[in-house]
Amino acid sequence: MVGWCIAVLGAAMLAAPSTQATGGYICVTGGFSQGWVSADNCAGNGLRDVTVIIWYGDAGTYTCRNATFYPLASHLEAAGCTV
Repeated sequence: MVGWCIAVLGAAMLAAPSTQATGGYICVTGGFSQGWVSADNCAGNGLRDVTVIIWYGDAGTYTCRNATFYPLASHLEAAGCTV
């Protein structure tokens, strides 16, 4: 059920035009520390200038310069992130 919700919300978020980022991810849990985001149960796309939304943990919306997504694990690592 969580995967389905992430997919639907991720598709809706990515379909909307963005003036700041070229891609984006929605993640169920994650952490933010010193410009780095590490998050799990993520869906989305993009490698550069991405928006990352985290629901639990360090919940919030982050803009990140670089992102690496591991689709088999639904895990995201992003650098150069700001709140």
